[in-house]
Amino acid sequence: MIRILKYGEVQNEEIFSRVQPKVDVQSIVREIIENVKENKDRALLEYTRRFDGAELSSLAVSKEEIGEALLQVEDSFWRF
Repeated sequence: MIRILKYGEVQNEEIFSRVQPKVDVQSIVREIIENVKENKDRALLEYTRRFDGAELSSLAVSKEEIGEALLQVEDSFWRF
């Protein structure tokens, strides 16, 4: 459960404290990037299976899939 801290009810140090990560994510990310550089799509397909649980045979996206995705984007997104 998320603990809700209200400003003024607890010490500022408790609200604004930073926790050091327990895992060295930098080395993990570096390893993933190097693997993708070396193994290209094969590595991406493996990470998609491992992290997303999706078994893909290709990373190619059809024009139809792009069109369907664009229809799901709110009009306000396109206004800058």
